[in-house]
Amino acid sequence: QTSALAVVGDISQGPTAASFAVVDSLDARQVVVVFDEAVFPSAAAALAEYSIGATSPTSATLVGDRAVRLTFASPVSVGSFVDVTATAAVDASQNAASGTLSLAVQADVDAPALTGAPADIVPGAALDLVTVTFDEPLDPTLARSPTSYAVTSVGGGTVAFVTYDEETLTTTLAMDGLIQGETLGIQVDAASDLAGNALTAPLSTTATVDGDDVPDLAIGVPQPG
Repeated sequence: QTSALAVVGDISQGPTAASFAVVDSLDARQVVVVFDEAVFPSAAAALAEYSIGATSPTSATLVGDRAVRLTFASPVSVGSFVDVTATAAVDASQNAASGTLSLAVQADVDAPALTGAPADIVPGAALDLVTVTFDEPLDPTLARSPTSYAVTSVGGGTVAFVTYDEETLTTTLAMDGLIQGETLGIQVDAASDLAGNALTAPLSTTATVDGDDVPDLAIGVPQPG
């Protein structure tokens, strides 16, 4: 007996004009191009495929999965346009943009802010989850650092590790010992956006733990029943 297997994946057009560009708040020679989806690294880092007018950047550096930091010899003016050819605007599944993207350079002077922070007990899992959602793309290094966060919890509140989803602008804090129905105090001590705007004071919010009140399982230890 044979079975038919469906091949699935991303076959849609690559990055679109929903991508954007911002000038670095600390160094006006640098512009960060933020694509609207994850990009193919070797294509996105192709220096010759970016320009402002007739001027090409002197370097192109990937920042996370969907952004490229361009450095130019001279300061870049807000309102100028970065042209990105379809050779560079290629998504992670190697789908190219339909043509050259022409992105207006924007100014960004505001540090990231929070938009939500639900907390969930995960049934049968070794760790519970606190998700923290921001209003703009983050510097991925700070976003993924457990030391960037502090959680006040009756059960202890130790952050084991952090993941960051660049598409949804959400960090997920993996923790243990959360208690059903308790109110957590959540504090972000360090964060920066891709334009270099860092927090000048911690961000704070609260969340009520929800989910199945099943005791956390010890990793690798069989449970009775």
